[in-house]
Amino acid sequence: MKDMLASGSTQNGTKEHMTMEASIQGINDSYLVIVGIGILGLLLSFFIKRVGQAPDPEQEPKVKLKKIIAKEA
Repeated sequence: MKDMLASGSTQNGTKEHMTMEASIQGINDSYLVIVGIGILGLLLSFFIKRVGQAPDPEQEPKVKLKKIIAKEA
């Protein structure tokens, strides 16, 4: 490519070939970026913590009251 540019070759086929090569290189670079982002996302997904369901605050005091009343009786 550098030789073609240095020689000043302006033939129509050379320009088309250089355009095609540049397009292919751009597509290859974009796939490389996509793979990098995917790997980064996969690695970060291992650090997501699982969260359980919080206990219902309305039911918890009723259970405690029943235990206290049963012990006093």
